[in-house]
Amino acid sequence: MPLLAELTEERIVFGERWSSSSPRWWRFFVQEGAGAEPRLLVEERDVIGPEAFWVDGDVLRWVDFVREDGALPERYRLTQIRVDDPDATPEVVLAVEASGRPILLGDLILFKPEGTWVAYDRHTLEEVTVLSFIPPATTGGSREATR
Repeated sequence: MPLLAELTEERIVFGERWSSSSPRWWRFFVQEGAGAEPRLLVEERDVIGPEAFWVDGDVLRWVDFVREDGALPERYRLTQIRVDDPDATPEVVLAVEASGRPILLGDLILFKPEGTWVAYDRHTLEEVTVLSFIPPATTGGSREATR
């Protein structure tokens, strides 16, 4: 299954799941220019994901989750890697215990630990206050957020 994170005239950042039967086997690539060979950025075999992913400047970020020995709650990790550095390695920059999947909404990443929504800015990764939020699944498709 192809995963497209960014498509510009200068760069394509894309990924794939190697097997639809295993969400634990996926990888991301970057291709600089139309004639260039794709370069492997990250390959994961033991982490379920990516749940959400995007490119912010020269950084690819994705959310995956880890459930240690089947324990609950799940622990979501926001991981990033620089796409412009061939020697870069993935770095976990945020970990959140939450239930359900994260939601990307505008400039926000929303997690729901213990029944309360928690929001982070997609660019700074700082926690932000959300005055009201109605999740898409409970509103018939309406998406509202106020900071």
